[in-house]
Amino acid sequence: IFGSAVEILSLMGSTTSDSIIIQQFSGKLQQPNLLSRHELQGICELLALSVKNDATRAEASKYDLEHSLVRIIHSVRLESVPAVLSSLTLLSCMSESMHVKQSLGKSGASETLLQLLVEVQDSGNDELIAKTVRAIRDVTVPCLGNINHI
Repeated sequence: IFGSAVEILSLMGSTTSDSIIIQQFSGKLQQPNLLSRHELQGICELLALSVKNDATRAEASKYDLEHSLVRIIHSVRLESVPAVLSSLTLLSCMSESMHVKQSLGKSGASETLLQLLVEVQDSGNDELIAKTVRAIRDVTVPCLGNINHI
């Protein structure tokens, strides 16, 4: 059972490299239904700490992390705001890569995020609204032409 990112790191040891963390945990997000919402949140937080440059983004992309995050956001939505918040944070970290943005643009990520935005606008959760808007902005690639419907 995983807890918060801090708990996971303390178990693994502070010297564990980012790429090892990415290898160990990206795959776990491919089957999010096997994880509790708390575990999803902890893994996303941990990966957000590890995905911090082009090399680690490329590593995470090898494990299809961006698509896993879109699936998590689509399936969890408002049922677990903390898990969605940490997923959105990680998605924004990933989408600093143009390759990832293009991949997300083709995968319908914008539509998933727009659905989420419609749901969260009435929630009164300003942080969730702001992160959703930021993720939409981060994921949208003007050259793919999917910016017009936002």
